Amino acid sequence: LADFRAGERTFQLLTQVAGRAGRGEQTGEAIVQTLYPGHYSVKLACRQDYPAFFERELEYRKGLRYPPFVALVNAVVRGRTFDEAMRLAQDLASALASHAGPGGFAVLGPAPAPLTRLRGEHRVQIFLKGSRREKMRQAMRAALAALPEVRRRVVVDVDPLSVL
Repeated sequence: LADFRAGERTFQLLTQVAGRAGRGEQTGEAIVQTLYPGHYSVKLACRQDYPAFFERELEYRKGLRYPPFVALVNAVVRGRTFDEAMRLAQDLASALASHAGPGGFAVLGPAPAPLTRLRGEHRVQIFLKGSRREKMRQAMRAALAALPEVRRRVVVDVDPLSVL
């Protein structure tokens, strides 16, 4: 999935499945079918190697600047049409960029959300990524205060558990 926590979820699910396969007096076996047998989350889950997975996952997240090394804010803008959602998201991204300043945070997007259409509405997302969570929060508040049309069409998630 297009989510930085996908490796963590894969490891968690595979270790859970493997753990259930060996309960009781009889030994069990878990068979995993995957397109990515070499991925560290799959290999380390097969070995039930929690410490090694933790180290690899931290290395991955640090290299790509993902939590816990930076803070994320996800803003999903909805519109009746894709063009409307994109226009509103571009307005929001421009307003946010004007508040970013040097060394503050990065504005990523807008881009179509992974679930592009939900409940009949088109969705576009913007990410704020940086080390200063309060500055990102203030910028989002100021941008939405200046854009009442966008404010009615956006859902903001600080430190999202899922980016889908």
